[in-house]
Order: sequence, then structure tokens, then C-alpha cells
Amino acid sequence: MQSYISVLAHTKVPLVDKKWIQLPKDLKEQIWEAVQMAYVVGEWSKKMVLSSDAKKWKDFKSTLTRQFILPFANEKEKLKEPHQLYNFIEELQWDAFVASRLSPDFEAVHSEQSQRRKKCEYNHRLSRKGMLVWMTNWKKPCPMKKSILLYYGRRQEKINSEASLIQRLQRRQN
Repeated sequence: MQSYISVLAHTKVPLVDKKWIQLPKDLKEQIWEAVQMAYVVGEWSKKMVLSSDAKKWKDFKSTLTRQFILPFANEKEKLKEPHQLYNFIEELQWDAFVASRLSPDFEAVHSEQSQRRKKCEYNHRLSRKGMLVWMTNWKKPCPMKKSILLYYGRRQEKINSEASLIQRLQRRQN
């Protein structure tokens, strides 16, 4: 179902520089009705479906910007039409989207966000997989509760050695 929602986000929602909440309600209703026709879903899942569609639409615009617009900002000839993977995008819509992404307003916001991102000391903290890898690197069973491990695993302090961390956790648990 998620891949179908993604296709709807790519094909039905125009590439305008609006936010999801600014899009017409009838367009969102069309997406919801398309999902209902393709799948058996209850009315209670409407918010989840539309939320998923909003994220996929935003991700799609971000992908187009990062992969097909910004790298070719100085090569206007390559920006005349969408990449062949996205030949379903209408030419007028593509031109408006490219113009909006190459505008000074967008470039200012983009560079501001890039600078903010560079200041992050820990870009990606421990995810679920990261925590599992972190715990298996201890090479011995850990008697700590999982909640305590998760709490200390997500803290931003630097830990010099795994042994000292285990000792500190054991002291705090007792």
C-alpha cells in the first residue's frame, strides 16, 4: 500500500511550492478515494494515509531538487525537461518547479538549513540498528535493563571506553 501511496504522491499532487496543508482539500479527497478503491481501508486510517502521502510528496520534491536540479543549476539546457524517470511530470509544472528551486529565496533557505546541519556534532545518533551494533560490540552480556541502555545510548556525551560506561550504568542501577 505504501508504494501505491507513493505513486499517488508523485503523479496526482502538483510540484508547486506550497505546503501540504495549503493544497486543495478536493485533491486530498481524490487521493483518499483512490486508496479506498485499491485497498480495503477503514475511515479511521484516512489521517495516516494522507500523512504518509504528504511525507512521500515532500521527499519526492527533495529528491528532484537534490539529484536533478541543484547539480545542474549552471547547465540550463539539462533543466529544460524532467529526467526520463519522471516523464509523467508536465513540462509547465517542471519549469515552474525548477524556477522556484533556483530562486534566490529558495537558495537562501537551502543554504541556511545546510549551515544549521553542519553545526550538528552528532548528525545521526543511535538508531535501532545502531543501538544493536553498540550493544554487540561490548562482547559480553549486559545485565542492564534495555530502557537504561537506550537512555544512555542516546545521550550526546562522548564515552571513552565501553568498560567505563558499563561500570557507570551498574553503579546507577544499584
